[in-house]
Amino acid sequence: MSEHHDPWAIDEAPVPVPDAVAALDLARATAAWSGLIVGRGELESRREAEARKADATLRGLLTDLVGVLDALDRTVGAATGDDPGMTAAVSSTRRRLARVLRRQGVEQVEQTGPVDPETSDIEDAEPHPDLPPETVVRETIAAYRWNGVVLRRGSVIASSGPAGRPAPAPGE
Repeated sequence: MSEHHDPWAIDEAPVPVPDAVAALDLARATAAWSGLIVGRGELESRREAEARKADATLRGLLTDLVGVLDALDRTVGAATGDDPGMTAAVSSTRRRLARVLRRQGVEQVEQTGPVDPETSDIEDAEPHPDLPPETVVRETIAAYRWNGVVLRRGSVIASSGPAGRPAPAPGE
């Protein structure tokens, strides 16, 4: 009769385990590994919180700079022409600031056509013979987006339609 050989049997001598590995305290190593994992999670949470804080700080700065842009626009608009050099300097400063904001992902929202409730508030309404109700007649405060998200809402005067029709209440 032939001898049956188990193909899954281990026929070799066991591999010797180095003394350092044999002396390893598995419970301590597991606790250390768990500590590393928890520490990594805490670091990740802290990094995310700091990124949110930095984002909020940058958002505040950009909003303030958009306000400076508004002030420069008002200054240029109020110029009487008595000092064309000053008007040119303010206009140049305004263009420079607008370029800086564009490089940071800030863009002015074009407020034309139907009022966009996501970006604009209706400040007032006035009759307009050629425009349907809730169509932008003029912008009073520019709206801005930062990386696709509304940074500052705008404000507009909207059409109430032809004269004789009641004006829609702001926000309707």
